Amino acid sequence: TEGRVRKAFVAARPPGHHCGVDEPSGFCWVNNVCVGVEYAARKWGATAAAILDFDLHHGDGSQTVAWGRNERANASGGKKKGPQVAPVGYFSLHDINSYPCEMGDADKVRAASLCIANAHGQSVWNVHLQPWTQEADFWQLYEGRYTALLDQA
Repeated sequence: TEGRVRKAFVAARPPGHHCGVDEPSGFCWVNNVCVGVEYAARKWGATAAAILDFDLHHGDGSQTVAWGRNERANASGGKKKGPQVAPVGYFSLHDINSYPCEMGDADKVRAASLCIANAHGQSVWNVHLQPWTQEADFWQLYEGRYTALLDQA
Protein backbone atom coordinates (compact mmCIF):
# COMPACT_ATOMS: atom_id res chain seq x y z
CA THR A 1 0.00 0.00 0.00
CA GLU A 2 1.26 3.48 -0.87
CA GLY A 3 2.87 5.26 2.10
CA ARG A 4 2.76 2.25 4.41
CA VAL A 5 5.64 0.16 5.64
CA ARG A 6 5.05 -3.59 5.49
CA LYS A 7 7.77 -4.64 7.95
CA ALA A 8 10.40 -2.89 10.03
CA PHE A 9 13.14 -3.78 12.52
CA VAL A 10 14.47 -1.32 15.07
CA ALA A 11 17.39 -1.99 17.41
CA ALA A 12 16.93 0.54 20.22
CA ARG A 13 19.59 1.27 22.84
CA PRO A 14 18.89 2.24 25.48
CA PRO A 15 15.49 0.56 25.40
CA GLY A 16 14.10 2.40 28.42
CA HIS A 17 12.41 -0.89 29.26
CA HIS A 18 11.96 -0.23 33.00
CA CYS A 19 9.94 2.96 32.44
CA GLY A 20 6.20 2.39 32.73
CA VAL A 21 3.28 4.48 31.55
CA ASP A 22 3.48 7.14 34.21
CA GLU A 23 6.73 6.83 36.11
CA PRO A 24 10.43 6.31 35.43
CA SER A 25 12.22 3.34 36.94
CA GLY A 26 15.61 1.62 36.82
CA PHE A 27 17.43 4.66 35.38
CA CYS A 28 14.92 4.78 32.51
CA TRP A 29 13.13 8.11 31.99
CA VAL A 30 11.49 7.33 28.65
CA ASN A 31 10.50 3.94 27.28
CA ASN A 32 12.08 4.42 23.84
CA VAL A 33 10.81 1.10 22.52
CA CYS A 34 7.17 1.74 23.45
CA VAL A 35 7.37 5.30 22.11
CA GLY A 36 8.65 3.81 18.85
CA VAL A 37 5.75 1.34 18.70
CA GLU A 38 3.25 4.15 19.26
CA TYR A 39 4.91 6.29 16.60
CA ALA A 40 4.89 3.43 14.09
CA ALA A 41 1.18 2.84 14.73
CA ARG A 42 0.20 6.49 14.40
CA LYS A 43 2.55 7.62 11.64
CA TRP A 44 2.88 4.51 9.51
CA GLY A 45 -0.24 2.51 10.37
CA ALA A 46 1.58 -0.42 12.01
CA THR A 47 -1.03 -3.03 12.85
CA ALA A 48 1.07 -5.07 15.29
CA ALA A 49 4.48 -5.04 16.96
CA ALA A 50 6.77 -7.49 18.73
CA ILE A 51 9.24 -6.31 21.36
CA LEU A 52 12.24 -8.66 21.62
CA ASP A 53 14.05 -7.69 24.81
CA PHE A 54 17.44 -9.38 25.25
CA ASP A 55 18.99 -7.82 28.35
CA LEU A 56 20.32 -8.86 31.74
CA HIS A 57 17.25 -7.22 33.30
CA HIS A 58 13.57 -7.95 32.77
CA GLY A 59 11.86 -5.07 30.94
CA ASP A 60 9.08 -4.68 33.47
CA GLY A 61 7.97 -1.32 32.07
CA SER A 62 7.75 -2.53 28.47
CA GLN A 63 5.79 -5.62 29.52
CA THR A 64 3.35 -3.51 31.56
CA VAL A 65 2.88 -0.98 28.73
CA ALA A 66 2.32 -3.78 26.19
CA TRP A 67 -0.19 -5.50 28.49
CA GLY A 68 -2.20 -2.30 28.95
CA ARG A 69 -2.11 -1.54 25.24
CA ASN A 70 -3.36 -5.04 24.44
CA GLU A 71 -6.18 -4.70 26.99
CA ARG A 72 -7.33 -1.52 25.23
CA ALA A 73 -7.08 -3.17 21.80
CA ASN A 74 -9.00 -6.21 23.01
CA ALA A 75 -11.69 -4.10 24.71
CA SER A 76 -12.30 -2.00 21.60
CA GLY A 77 -12.96 -5.10 19.49
CA GLY A 78 -12.06 -3.10 16.40
CA LYS A 79 -15.00 -0.71 16.96
CA LYS A 80 -13.02 2.26 18.26
CA LYS A 81 -13.27 5.52 16.33
CA GLY A 82 -9.99 6.95 15.17
CA PRO A 83 -6.71 5.05 14.95
CA GLN A 84 -6.85 1.46 16.11
CA VAL A 85 -4.60 0.31 18.95
CA ALA A 86 -1.97 -2.00 17.50
CA PRO A 87 -1.41 -5.11 19.65
CA VAL A 88 2.10 -5.61 21.01
CA GLY A 89 3.82 -8.88 21.89
CA TYR A 90 6.53 -8.77 24.55
CA PHE A 91 9.29 -11.41 24.50
CA SER A 92 12.17 -11.25 26.98
CA LEU A 93 15.38 -13.14 27.76
CA HIS A 94 16.77 -12.03 31.12
CA ASP A 95 18.36 -13.03 34.45
CA ILE A 96 15.59 -13.60 36.99
CA ASN A 97 18.02 -12.80 39.83
CA SER A 98 18.83 -9.30 38.52
CA TYR A 99 16.88 -6.04 38.61
CA PRO A 100 13.94 -5.69 39.14
CA CYS A 101 13.72 -9.17 40.72
CA GLU A 102 16.95 -9.23 42.75
CA MET A 103 15.13 -8.83 46.09
CA GLY A 104 12.74 -11.70 45.36
CA ASP A 105 9.57 -9.56 45.33
CA ALA A 106 6.86 -12.12 44.48
CA ASP A 107 4.90 -9.86 42.10
CA LYS A 108 8.03 -8.87 40.16
CA VAL A 109 9.32 -12.44 39.93
CA ARG A 110 5.88 -13.65 38.80
CA ALA A 111 5.64 -10.94 36.12
CA ALA A 112 9.19 -11.69 34.90
CA SER A 113 8.28 -15.40 34.62
CA LEU A 114 4.94 -15.01 32.82
CA CYS A 115 4.36 -16.91 29.60
CA ILE A 116 1.04 -16.44 27.81
CA ALA A 117 0.65 -17.11 24.10
CA ASN A 118 -2.16 -15.39 22.21
CA ALA A 119 -4.67 -15.71 25.04
CA HIS A 120 -6.99 -12.93 26.20
CA GLY A 121 -5.38 -10.64 23.65
CA GLN A 122 -1.94 -11.04 25.25
CA SER A 123 1.34 -12.43 23.96
CA VAL A 124 4.02 -12.30 26.64
CA TRP A 125 6.89 -14.77 26.84
CA ASN A 126 9.70 -14.59 29.40
CA VAL A 127 12.73 -16.89 29.35
CA HIS A 128 15.31 -16.90 32.14
CA LEU A 129 19.02 -17.00 31.42
CA GLN A 130 20.59 -20.20 32.77
CA PRO A 131 24.08 -20.63 34.23
CA TRP A 132 26.74 -22.23 32.04
CA THR A 133 30.48 -22.78 32.33
CA GLN A 134 31.51 -24.19 28.95
CA GLU A 135 30.80 -22.69 25.55
CA ALA A 136 29.12 -25.95 24.52
CA ASP A 137 26.70 -25.53 27.45
CA PHE A 138 25.78 -22.06 26.23
CA TRP A 139 25.10 -23.27 22.69
CA GLN A 140 22.92 -26.08 24.00
CA LEU A 141 20.85 -23.53 25.93
CA TYR A 142 20.79 -21.25 22.91
CA GLU A 143 19.50 -23.95 20.56
CA GLY A 144 16.88 -25.13 23.04
CA ARG A 145 15.52 -22.59 25.51
CA TYR A 146 16.67 -19.31 24.00
CA THR A 147 15.62 -19.79 20.38
CA ALA A 148 12.23 -20.99 21.64
CA LEU A 149 11.67 -17.34 22.56
CA LEU A 150 12.08 -16.37 18.92
CA ASP A 151 9.67 -19.12 17.90
CA GLN A 152 7.04 -17.59 20.21
CA ALA A 153 7.55 -14.13 18.73
